[in-house]
Formats: sequence, C-alpha cells, structure tokens
Amino acid sequence: MWLMVVMSSFKATGISYLVRRNCGTYYWQAKIGGASRRGSLRTKAQSVAKARIGNAMAKAKARFESVAAFGGEGADVVTVGEWVGEWLRREVERVGIKDSTRKDYRNKSLALMKCELADIVLRKVTVKEVRDWWRKEVASVSPVTANQRLRVLKCVFSLGCKSLGILFDPVADMKRVPVPKKLKAVVEVDLIRSLARNVRSQGKSHSREAAAMIEVAAFSGMRPAEVAALRAEDFQKGWVAVKGGKEGTKNRSERLVPINPELAGVVEREGWDERVGPLFTILTPYRALVSACARLEVETVTPYDLRHFFATTCIERGIDLATVAEWLGHKDGGVLLLQTYTHVRRAHSASQAARLRFD
Repeated sequence: MWLMVVMSSFKATGISYLVRRNCGTYYWQAKIGGASRRGSLRTKAQSVAKARIGNAMAKAKARFESVAAFGGEGADVVTVGEWVGEWLRREVERVGIKDSTRKDYRNKSLALMKCELADIVLRKVTVKEVRDWWRKEVASVSPVTANQRLRVLKCVFSLGCKSLGILFDPVADMKRVPVPKKLKAVVEVDLIRSLARNVRSQGKSHSREAAAMIEVAAFSGMRPAEVAALRAEDFQKGWVAVKGGKEGTKNRSERLVPINPELAGVVEREGWDERVGPLFTILTPYRALVSACARLEVETVTPYDLRHFFATTCIERGIDLATVAEWLGHKDGGVLLLQTYTHVRRAHSASQAARLRFD
C-alpha cells in the first residue's frame, strides 16, 4: 500500500529511464539487480536531467550491486525510503498491534518517504544530511510531530544498519527537540459540573450522552476511548471494569476502578444499573466540551483535562501514587504520575505553603 502511494507521485516523461515527480524534480528510474530502482537527478530542468542521467545510473548500478552482495533481507532494500517501507512492513505485521497504531505508523512513514533523505542510499547518508533534515523538520512541524518522526527514523536506521552490517549509524546520536509545556491550572469540580449541566441542557441528540461522558471521565480518570467503550455490565458491585472495547485499553490490560460516590450518582441518574450493552453511541465529548466552554466563557477543557483532574484530586486527597497509578492504568507504579500529574491546584498549593516553617 505504501509503495503505491509513493509511486503515484511520479510521471513518465517519454524519455527512457527519466521520470518526473509532481514537485517538478526529475528522477532516473530503471530495473537494477532484479528490482525497480529510482534516484533523484536534483534538477527541475529536463535538459540538465538528460545530461546527468547516464552518469547517475552508472553510479547507482555500482552502489546497488555492491549492497546486493551482502545478501539476506536487506539485499533489495537500498535507499532510506525503501528501508522506511521495510520497517513499516515489519511493524504492521507484528502480532497484536492495534489498527490505530498501524495507521499512525503509516502516516509517519509516508512523511519520511517524502523527505530529502528518502532517495539517498542508506549506507551513504552523512551526519550533515541528517542534521539538515532535522533542522528543516523542527522548523516546519510541531516539536511533538518532529520527535515522533525522529523516533521512527532512528528505528529505520537501526534496522538498516544492523541488516547491512554497517557499524556507524548517523541518526543514533540525534537528540529530540524540547517540547514546551504550558502550565495550565487544574479544572475545578464546580466547573466540571457546570459544563456537564450546560451540555445536557442543549437538548441535542447526543447532549445527554456527552454530558455523562464528561462526568464519567472526571470521576473515574478513564481515557476518552475507555469511556466510549463502556458497557452497562462493566458496573458491578462497587467497581467498574475498564476494558477498552474491541482493541482493549492502551496497554491491553483490563483494570478495576472503585465506584466513588460521584460516579455512583451518575450511574443512578442515568439508570445504567437497569441497562445492558454499550452506554454510548459517540466516541468523544470533545466538541460538546469546547462549545460549552465557549458558552460559559472559560478556558477550553479537553477530555484529557478531566483525566488530569481525577489524578490530581486523588493525589491531593493523600491517596498513594501506586494506587492512583493502578486506577489510571499506568504500569510504572507512579513514575509517570510524578512527572505529569503533580501540578496541583493553586489553592491547594497556597494552603500547603502556609504550613511551611523555617524555625
């Protein structure tokens, strides 16, 4: 599938071995060593491309035949773009991988297949070329996206270098770019209740569902997809079983979360103890939340802010980190909590500061 997407951006020119990419750059394309190969001629002028094609193909033939001599799985995989495709093929074939993860890997891989590194023979890539690519990536996309693409590229080069017996990996020492973190006050419980009431009052087809999802997320700490997958049977004897639906939870591990009084009130009001089957027909209350925030003229609250509220509230009430981590579905015993969920409310922070004494 990925190969078809990449190939579709090239068009024949009517000249033997010469093709043109949609962006205007000319490439040579030929069958070498039993496989279709292609390389950039680094020009948008056809006359220049025709002059370069003979020499470029001669060099490419020598390089490709040299790589083929290694044999093994990497024999027909030469350029960085081809190794990206090889890495993607192996990843999507892994047993147990989620469909959402497959889709995410494809999107990242396609982005790498379009970059300037894609047409370079992997064993010929220099540190300067990688740094030039990284500089452009950081300048053109968000830090999170850039870091994700770098992670995939590191995996690709690790696979290629290991398969081809290359000792030096030019990507191995590349560092992630820092991701700015905006300090955002934790949502107050009164605001959550106001948002849920506001959403419910809209009277639209999914207003009641969206309002209930907001409350469940805030009072259980479930991820948005986990809330959307809830069934009436999951609420039993003081506990709610978090299963995550068809694809399971994020870490494929079901867990139990105690039904606290706030959550019990939602279950009783909605009559879920008398129902069977799925509780929700929508996937997320995001749009309803954003609209409610606009109507109430408050800062936008997202479904993950509700999870953040739950975690922070638990920590403020003195619940130990290991227990909170278990309720949230973390497998690290509380390490991530220390890094992410300890930005306590300003009021709580001020009250704690008042207890500080230096005498």
